[in-house]
Amino acid sequence: MQTKDLGYEKGNLIYLTAEGTIASNYEIFKQELLRQPAIQSVTRVNDRLSDFGNSTNSVHWLGKAADQNSDFQIQSVGYDLVKTLKLTVKGRDFSAALATDSTNYLINEAAAKRLPYLEPLGKDLSVWNKPGKIIGVVKDFHFGSLHKTIEPLIIRLNTEASGQTIMIRTRPRASQTALAQIQTLYKRFNAEYPFSYQFAEVDYERLYQKESVVGVLANVFAGLAIVIACLGLFGLAAFTAEQRTKEIGIRKVLGASIPGIVALLSKDLLIVVLGASILLRPLPGIL
Repeated sequence: MQTKDLGYEKGNLIYLTAEGTIASNYEIFKQELLRQPAIQSVTRVNDRLSDFGNSTNSVHWLGKAADQNSDFQIQSVGYDLVKTLKLTVKGRDFSAALATDSTNYLINEAAAKRLPYLEPLGKDLSVWNKPGKIIGVVKDFHFGSLHKTIEPLIIRLNTEASGQTIMIRTRPRASQTALAQIQTLYKRFNAEYPFSYQFAEVDYERLYQKESVVGVLANVFAGLAIVIACLGLFGLAAFTAEQRTKEIGIRKVLGASIPGIVALLSKDLLIVVLGASILLRPLPGIL
């Protein structure tokens, strides 16, 4: 879960809540952010990726039967979502130069498979009785938990800034510099609100706290099992040596070396340990 390709880059991605003056002056705040050397791109969404999307069945397309119900996840976003998340898209992202994009949609591959179109780009789609066109198909990316399959997702443009999360993509190895620049601008725009942020990686890890705890416990108990097994081997070796005290004495009198005696006593145990190690070694391709 920590190393899986999510379909977007969660590194160098910061979440910031749009509240106070920033909510009503988002575009100005965004342009000021983009002037900072350590900041690469900025967008906004209704929810963080860990809580991305809300279910709706109010989706219509040409040829849809009146009694056909299909649930889709829907998310409202601002401009530059594809650039900020570094998504792979067939078609294009929303453009501020095209007023018609206010009613157009992006969909993911899972949504494209649910629609009847062989080539969805340019096709009609209506969400909440707002007809538009499909302008882009983004490669499936994981939003929410990996315990769930990727659901069909429709992305719509929403230019309203209130109550949304700002996503800020920093340049590689410049997160701390970017944070200082963001904090300075935040205080200028929103002096009455405390500066609060979160890295997308930290928010992602929050989804798997239970798995992290299980992993720690597994390591602890595995360590205890190894210690107990070693104590058992030590006890068995000591018992064997005690049983063969006279033999050891005779061999020493006859000129046997200490390494030779140790090898003699260890041989039987080593055969068992090596055999167990071979049997318990994972086969290639299983893990």
